[in-house]
Amino acid sequence: LGLSLDDVTVGMKDSPFSYTITISRGELPVDLTGMTFSFDEQNKTATLTSYTGTASEVRIPSTVDHIDSTVINGDEYRVVAIGDEAFVFNTTLTSVKIPSTVTDIKYGAFAACYYLSSVDFGTNSQLKTIGEGAFNTCFRLTTINIPAGVTSIGRIAFRGCEGLGVVSFGDNSQLKTIGEEAFYECASLATFTIPDGVTSIGDSTFYSCSSLTTITIPDSVTSIGSSAFVCSNLTSITVDINNQNYSSDEYGVLFNKNKTTLIRYPVGNTRTSYSIPDSVTSIGAYAFTGCDSLTTITIPESVTTIENSAFNIASSCSFQTVYVNGQDVVDTLVNSYGNADAGQAGGLLYGFRPGGKVYIKNGLIVPYNFDKYFEKQLEQETVNGVVYDVYVRK
Repeated sequence: LGLSLDDVTVGMKDSPFSYTITISRGELPVDLTGMTFSFDEQNKTATLTSYTGTASEVRIPSTVDHIDSTVINGDEYRVVAIGDEAFVFNTTLTSVKIPSTVTDIKYGAFAACYYLSSVDFGTNSQLKTIGEGAFNTCFRLTTINIPAGVTSIGRIAFRGCEGLGVVSFGDNSQLKTIGEEAFYECASLATFTIPDGVTSIGDSTFYSCSSLTTITIPDSVTSIGSSAFVCSNLTSITVDINNQNYSSDEYGVLFNKNKTTLIRYPVGNTRTSYSIPDSVTSIGAYAFTGCDSLTTITIPESVTTIENSAFNIASSCSFQTVYVNGQDVVDTLVNSYGNADAGQAGGLLYGFRPGGKVYIKNGLIVPYNFDKYFEKQLEQETVNGVVYDVYVRK
């Protein structure tokens, strides 16, 4: 029976008689209807491989010793995993209680459980891994408290959980890895504290988290993937001063430690102009993607490399003015993505507004086909002591 009690004293009201009944510790009976398990005979462990029941509230047992009343060697098997796609596309599930014995939630275990709104991992959870797509597109999931022992959150684990507004971690979180697109399009996620100890943040991890306004990178992070923080309202990215791999400036722009590579300009920053620091030699892929408030940018002579689609802001590009001070940048104007011309899709100035101006430092050699999209002004202009040839977008 098991009510988590040692003994209960019972008796009749107003009676001198009482009785002591000893009840062994354990858990309340679990409805196993629709549950299928696989068993590891050597380790006496079990994996919940599928659930075909229709209950709205499901409690997964911590141990099982029978399936359909068939005794398995008369032993108890500790439930340690929830298998691949065990609950996938379940349309009746609203809440699930996962026992503390579970260490691994596998691929797509709860994917597309559109009505799932509550996940309880239990006290002293031993969970280590939240697998790829484990809770993908659980639209109604609003809160998740990730146990302290979890070391990795897999690729697309919570992708498309548009109602997920709160993600918290147990004390002394052991998390190391947040996978590619793990929180992609979690539109309600307004805050997220990356635990100390995290070393890797994957590609597009927080892409399109439109409610996220700030993010802080702890000193433990050694790897950040491309487009990890493309969020429309993200105003700043702050890096712990003790981080040995990354840094940020007063405008919330993300760089490598020595500020030689500009990695990400925050999309939600409302500044209209930005001068890239003279220390920068490389502008990373998609560094300025989606920065619609930014109308003027100055690229210093120090820049020698501009990665693919660094300025690919699409047809609504708000750039009106670009200052170019180095030959390497000029050469990149016609070839920032494959062989695309400056004014074509993928080109450095794709979507540049008609009438917008590119200021190219006098003496630099302009690419042969630049005049297909830009017309040179007759008069030069001097800005901050530098003489520029001015080209106007046709």
